[in-house]
Amino acid sequence: MRVKSFYALSSRQLDKRINVFLEDSRIDIVDIKFSATLFYIAAMVVYRDR
Repeated sequence: MRVKSFYALSSRQLDKRINVFLEDSRIDIVDIKFSATLFYIAAMVVYRDR
């Protein structure tokens, strides 16, 4: 299992970054965790290589 962390100042930016990562068809998503602070939004994608 592996993880990839993302952060952005807006949800639109975060969505875009995660979607680009998810376009890689060589991974299987296990889980996605979100966190938000006053200044930014973050997400951690847990995945497996195929």
